[in-house]
Amino acid sequence: MCYPDRLNQVFLNVLNNAKQAIDGMGTITIRTKEVEGNVHVAITDSGSGIPEELLTRIFDPGYTTKGVGDGTGLGLSICFHIMEDPGGHIEVDSEMGRGTTFTIVVPTEPAELAERN
Repeated sequence: MCYPDRLNQVFLNVLNNAKQAIDGMGTITIRTKEVEGNVHVAITDSGSGIPEELLTRIFDPGYTTKGVGDGTGLGLSICFHIMEDPGGHIEVDSEMGRGTTFTIVVPTEPAELAERN
């Protein structure tokens, strides 16, 4: 349960980041599944990965690892907040040299209904 255009913005941003994380040839894999009333959309890239010490900062407004003029550092922060509105969230798992997986968790019913059940 969410606004499709806002969810599309989340997918587009995560996919764009995945593309930018890959140097040369690589893969982006999208997997979906339903878990306990939520749809999980996992987007995995074969890029270089995110250092563990940076994982706690990647959703902070203004934080970016991109060079000057290549990003504002708002993309993942906006995505994080978009997913909070319907009661969803974004998880990240990364391993240096192996890539990163962002899992977008979308509730299948409005948060206020889920709280009552």
